[in-house]
Amino acid sequence: MASISAQDGTYLFCDTYQYRPIELMTMSRLAEIMDPTGIPKMTTRAACGFVETHSGISFPPYFHPSAESVQQLSSGANVSLRLGVVMLPAGRHDLYFLRREAGVDQIYFDTTTVPHSESQVRAHAAPKIKKKQRMFLKERSVFRLWREDTPGQLAKLLDYDFGRSKIKKFVKSQIERNDMYNLLLKYVAYIKEEFLVQTVRSAYPNISWIDFTSYCQQRGLLDRQVNFSVIDRLFIAVNVDIEGANTMDNLGRALCRYEFLEILVRIAGAKFKDTGIRKTYRESLELLLASMIDLNEPPAINEFRKTEIWTLPIDDLLRANLEGLRKVYSRYLLGQKRALGIQDVVQMLRKDCGINVSELDITKAYGFSKMSIINEVESFGMVRVTMILLRTVQADDV
Repeated sequence: MASISAQDGTYLFCDTYQYRPIELMTMSRLAEIMDPTGIPKMTTRAACGFVETHSGISFPPYFHPSAESVQQLSSGANVSLRLGVVMLPAGRHDLYFLRREAGVDQIYFDTTTVPHSESQVRAHAAPKIKKKQRMFLKERSVFRLWREDTPGQLAKLLDYDFGRSKIKKFVKSQIERNDMYNLLLKYVAYIKEEFLVQTVRSAYPNISWIDFTSYCQQRGLLDRQVNFSVIDRLFIAVNVDIEGANTMDNLGRALCRYEFLEILVRIAGAKFKDTGIRKTYRESLELLLASMIDLNEPPAINEFRKTEIWTLPIDDLLRANLEGLRKVYSRYLLGQKRALGIQDVVQMLRKDCGINVSELDITKAYGFSKMSIINEVESFGMVRVTMILLRTVQADDV
């Protein structure tokens, strides 16, 4: 009882479920709180009606005592109903009422039973706070300097390869060459990928003679008209060094990228033009490319890069280790070297780090990581993807 203030009033205790007393409020006081401008000292009946009207609460009948019942109960005294709110579980409960008036306490005892609810109680869960979903944005990632192939970039690449090849030596018509160029614009991304996939399996960055012959067999390019002898003859014709193009990276017994383009045109002519199936090299090349490439499918390497590498987990991992990766990268830049060659990567992974990975897998990763280079012969040996990013991304960009 010590927790109750010394003020007069009526208080409620509910057995073990409610230790702290609840001060009960008269209906008249509740009506005054709801409408401070209303008539003071409202009668109990009027207060009940007022609260029902303005709050939507519906009281049981015995909350509306008649004048006769009030007079009988109080013998003319000022009796009022008092209201309190307490949450009790279903079951039997003992209630204790304490009424304090003029410093005198009176205690009353009662028992009530709370029935089980017949309706489903609606649970009110706290609203979930939506977390801001992170999204990968290449232009804000460590890969932002990696230059993707745009139509303009691919057109420049085709200009270089078409110009360096000897196609004009056997396709005499300028009109036909222009039509062939326009056709190749649709396929240049796929031809570039086709060439790259074969180089990493062969004498990277070129395709060896033997591996190209195997490639023609796997691709179904060989038939009665185009056999191994024809492939050898065409390979030699493509590799004739007219302008001294053969270098350490463009060997006379291997195909570079523009030579790969040229030999496809020559094979198309041997299969379809020389046999009378098509009239021109352009028509023959269109038939060959349509049998090899599905334009409805995007280049596989680009799709792998976008779905597996350009992701938040990879970006987060590289950002967290940028400083250490810069130091590792700088260790192999000796003398005037500006970028890592493939042998540097092999040395780093297999010998210095002791990683159990084959040289073929390293070559694939190296080749597939490079950005497209217009003059690939002169630029061979320079990695242009991850390592250049590690050199150029500064700490304040992280």
